[in-house]
Amino acid sequence: SNLRSIKISKLIDKNIPNSSNNSILDIGCGTGVLLKKLLSIDKESKFFGLDFSKNMLDNTVLSEDDMKRVNLCQGSAFELPFEDDKFNAVVCTRFIHQYSHELKQKLILEMKRVLKPGGILIIEFYSFLPRLIRYPISFHKIAFSEYFKHGTTMKEVELLIGSNYVRENLILPFPSFLHKILGIKNFIRLCQSIPKIGLSPIIDQFLICSRK
Repeated sequence: SNLRSIKISKLIDKNIPNSSNNSILDIGCGTGVLLKKLLSIDKESKFFGLDFSKNMLDNTVLSEDDMKRVNLCQGSAFELPFEDDKFNAVVCTRFIHQYSHELKQKLILEMKRVLKPGGILIIEFYSFLPRLIRYPISFHKIAFSEYFKHGTTMKEVELLIGSNYVRENLILPFPSFLHKILGIKNFIRLCQSIPKIGLSPIIDQFLICSRK
């Protein structure tokens, strides 16, 4: 989660400077874990968090001091309760993977609606190949079609987002196991080497950043 928030903050800082005037929306914010981390890095932007679950929002990890720069809102990601062209950045992590391709398209169109012209969209996807590797462990628990709905190929990403985007890799599959086997230094070296040798498809989770 620390790596995710750091990479998101860097993408925002690189693509939309002048953070004192920025407004950033976190869709599917849950209890606000990502928002809290982003607040600790970005000391100037105004943040908004949306979640369908009132229970999640009522049990937020955000403090009273945090809430001075955060506006939490209950609502549907398919019908965002915000006007057009409102946000400099829209962030969506650990959320969109649970929907079919058609519903992902609807969600992304709605996210783009509330983005300002030139604003950036940052979405976390789960890779297809690592899920294929893990499926033998889970086949007795979940149906094939439901299981692979959560994995996204780069071809599907381009159908959803277009070809103009930046990809940021997050994590390898089985990180705890690999860390124990290799040790932390070798594990970090492996994570850094994977993209360089053309093996990004085995990365388990990744961020896609595109501009409206």
